[in-house]
Amino acid sequence: MKDKSVQWHVKLFAMLSPDEIYDILSLRCAVFTVEQKILCQDPDDLDKKALHLWASKDELPLSYCRILPAKTRFEEPSIGRVCTAIESRGKGLARELMTRAISLCNEHYGEQTISLSSQVYLQDFYESLGFRCVSQPYEEEGIAHVHMRNTA
Repeated sequence: MKDKSVQWHVKLFAMLSPDEIYDILSLRCAVFTVEQKILCQDPDDLDKKALHLWASKDELPLSYCRILPAKTRFEEPSIGRVCTAIESRGKGLARELMTRAISLCNEHYGEQTISLSSQVYLQDFYESLGFRCVSQPYEEEGIAHVHMRNTA
């Protein structure tokens, strides 16, 4: 996404302002709870261990993910809670988000395998970024997912 008004942010949980936490959780709620009808506790203790990456415009998050160290969600570092506001889709923002997230994983944890849990319908998108499916589909919060890895 080449929009010069989009700003990128990377922060540990402790560095997030109350407004940033609120805005990130609002985006996650809009995508996961309202749009996808996932009924679970979205904020979890993993947020406190994560590196948070997001793009914003006029201070509102457009696209977001969190990066977790090894041995939190998976054995290796992982990328999760990937979401993009519905009005920001189809503009390359999610691809840029993931490219940046992969780079951040490599910077913070060294070049090693990165894991993620992908909704099945997004498998092709993640494969285009170098991830490969390493599991059969499984259900997570009522939606079919697959475990994927990107080997450095």
